[in-house]
This record gives sequence, C-alpha cells and structure tokens, in this order.
Amino acid sequence: MSLSQILTMLGLTAPDGSDDTAQFLVDETLKLEIHVTEDDAFLHLRATVGTVPAEMRQAKAMEIAIANYNGAMTGGGALGLHPESGEVMLFLTMPCDAITASLLEPIVSRFIDAAMVWVDRCQAPSEIPGEAATESTDRPAAAGAWMRI
Repeated sequence: MSLSQILTMLGLTAPDGSDDTAQFLVDETLKLEIHVTEDDAFLHLRATVGTVPAEMRQAKAMEIAIANYNGAMTGGGALGLHPESGEVMLFLTMPCDAITASLLEPIVSRFIDAAMVWVDRCQAPSEIPGEAATESTDRPAAAGAWMRI
C-alpha cells in the first residue's frame, strides 16, 4: 500500500516532494510523520514528543520503560529515549497488508492521543508508580552495562 493510498484513507493530501514520507503539524508542539517503506510493506508513524534534560534522563528512562510494558501508555506504539540528545520519540510500525480504511483512522487517532500525552509528560518530572520521583543521575545497581543513560 502506497503513502498516497494511506493518506487518501485518512482524508489527507500528500505534500509535494516525497513518495514515501509525509509530515503533518498536529499542533504547535507535535509533528506527525507518516512513512511507508520503499516496498510498500510497512507503515511507520513517528512523533518526537520532547527532549529530556540530562539530569532527568535516568528517571524518564524508567518511566518510558514502564509505559512501554505491553504498550499500556503508548497507544500501541513504543517510546524511545536517545541517550545523548535526550530526544523522546513515539513510534508505531504495522504491516500495510493489515491496514483497512475502518482500522487506520482509529489507529492514527490513538497514536496522536498518546503522543500528546507524552508531549506533556516530557515537560514534567518523572512519575514512577510506587516510588518518589527522583532526578538522580546515579545508575541503579541492577542496571546492566548495556543500559546507558
């Protein structure tokens, strides 16, 4: 399924200049990127939802890990935190073969709703259930060498 077909299902017009990626401003704080792979096999939704200051990254990484557990707080997508820049991105990938007009709009709406929640959450101190929010940069003893914050 092509980007043009996806956008038509959503009632959107493809911007000039790209056959596989379109970006739309949802509001002043959120831009939605819709990308279809070169072989038209997968649809990717992406939204940068914020940037976390260095002193808050460890706590925000824990919050993101909790949110990603079963997609409970991500609209079915997944969050990623860049360890150096602090950029937080929400993304969702689905096979184009599974897309129907009746499913696409609710999936995109749910994704945008989750992204808007995370725009707000990235601006606030971390809230980890059952723990006082800390902004310490000390690495917890349980974190493996693979975890870079």
